[in-house]
Amino acid sequence: MSKRIIEIIKNEEKLGEIRLTDSITDKIISKIEGIESYKKLVLLNLYKRIAIAASFVLLVIFGIVFFKGEGSHKVVITYPYNGEESVELVGSFNNWESKIPMQLDEERKVWKAEIVIKKKSIVEYQFVVDRIIYTTGDTIYKIKDKNGIEKAIISI
Repeated sequence: MSKRIIEIIKNEEKLGEIRLTDSITDKIISKIEGIESYKKLVLLNLYKRIAIAASFVLLVIFGIVFFKGEGSHKVVITYPYNGEESVELVGSFNNWESKIPMQLDEERKVWKAEIVIKKKSIVEYQFVVDRIIYTTGDTIYKIKDKNGIEKAIISI
């Protein structure tokens, strides 16, 4: 709109209908141009801030998508179903502090539980069958601790 006003003032001066001194005309045009420049600067700053905010959001999303869980893996541990009432998993993945109830997959005839294991680690675990028996199950990867107790292991 300001450009339109500048054009009208210039055209009217040429026709001689508006009689303004050159200095007043120059001041009016200079003020209008200054306002236009200010508007452009405000818009540029707004666009810059929006671009920075959008870049930050994209960076966060990228980090979540590509680096989430990079230092760990989800592992499904299974135990063959043989008519047990319950099977629980206990191990070094949670410092032997609590038993994780395993879920029976009747279709595959296995008990299973999902745990998170840190990358580049060795995890020891045992199964608690019907709240009594601690066993390593059918795994071939076993160790004996300093007390001679057999434990299954996973290495990632």
